[in-house]
Amino acid sequence: VEVWEIDGDFPAKTPAASRRLRGQTFLDVGLELWLDLERRLAGRPQERLPHGDLVATLPTLTGPQRERRREAWLRARQDVALNLSPEALVDRALSATAVLGEAGVIHGSRT
Repeated sequence: VEVWEIDGDFPAKTPAASRRLRGQTFLDVGLELWLDLERRLAGRPQERLPHGDLVATLPTLTGPQRERRREAWLRARQDVALNLSPEALVDRALSATAVLGEAGVIHGSRT
């Protein structure tokens, strides 16, 4: 399933604003996964994490690898406010975290 084909209600005044909201929502959910990943690595039990079932399947990354990928995702989320292409921002975040896609957690950038 591609990110842009996921059903959802993204009400906005224009189609472009709706696409931005969809991209923002996707990136926000991704940030929640990143937060749960950090919590898991800090020792919180998987069953106490909102997305514990997903983060348990993620490969272990070194601190610098994880930080670079997380920062790229965060920058993409911050750039939504700059009115950049939401598709490009999601693709940028997904490309930076390609290792997550290889784990089967994220699969569906628009290519």
